[in-house]
Amino acid sequence: MLTPLLGSSQGARKQQQDRAVHDAAFKLGGGGAEGEVVLLAVLDGHGENGAKVAEYAKDALLTLLGGTVTLKGLEETPAAVLGAVFEKLQSMLQEESGIDLYMSGTTLSLVIVHGKTLYAANVGDSRIVLGRKRSANDEGESAVAGSAGGSNDTLSSNAYKTVLLSVYVVLLLHVHTKVMPTCRDHSWADPEEVARATAAGGRVEAEVRDGPLRLYKGTMPYPGLAMSRSLGDDVAHRVGASAEPYVTVHDLTDADEFVILASDGLWDTITSKGAVKMVSK
Repeated sequence: MLTPLLGSSQGARKQQQDRAVHDAAFKLGGGGAEGEVVLLAVLDGHGENGAKVAEYAKDALLTLLGGTVTLKGLEETPAAVLGAVFEKLQSMLQEESGIDLYMSGTTLSLVIVHGKTLYAANVGDSRIVLGRKRSANDEGESAVAGSAGGSNDTLSSNAYKTVLLSVYVVLLLHVHTKVMPTCRDHSWADPEEVARATAAGGRVEAEVRDGPLRLYKGTMPYPGLAMSRSLGDDVAHRVGASAEPYVTVHDLTDADEFVILASDGLWDTITSKGAVKMVSK
């Protein structure tokens, strides 16, 4: 069975706004052994009510996955199924949560593993990185995200181990690796994201020289959201932010050793390559 090792650190912040999910035997809608998956998620709240948003979104995510998402649907149309989950999460936050979302929201990075297939979806800047064992033919330091073919043998639950340290979750599939990014950091450096915001009346610029690009409402000095996609964030979503996730599907092989889910609390201090090296030791 998956064994979680737990730790927590909120640094100098007044409250911990990160939330995480780690369940090695989660049952998707329909229940039964066939719907049992490994479920991992990291949420990083921001704004005055960020902790409330992250907590609500975490609970709502579990409800939706356990009620409306079936393994058959996930296998057949993963982007549509997971996209619908994120869309529903956004509407639930806006219409049912009772939380003031004016300038508060959360990221969400989600991983579902069934057999030898890994489904990943994310909004925001909480990153998902797959650590893959190097082959003799590998020359570069990293590889481009994508599917990798492999056998159809199912990984046993004993092959999984999870490490949760406040802002990140690591799923060790086996236990020398290379980096296989499985998500996209949603920032305003992407011209397509900027075009969407501009069309909605948003303004994208850096608050300070060499600072990150942020989203503003017209000529107003707010909301200043640095990520182009999130959950919550009412003002930002009115002027171009989106809750549509980036979804990828990966066929796992024996070379895949672990996957890291982490908020920017980790990625602001270490690169994907550095994190993979640290975990693989």
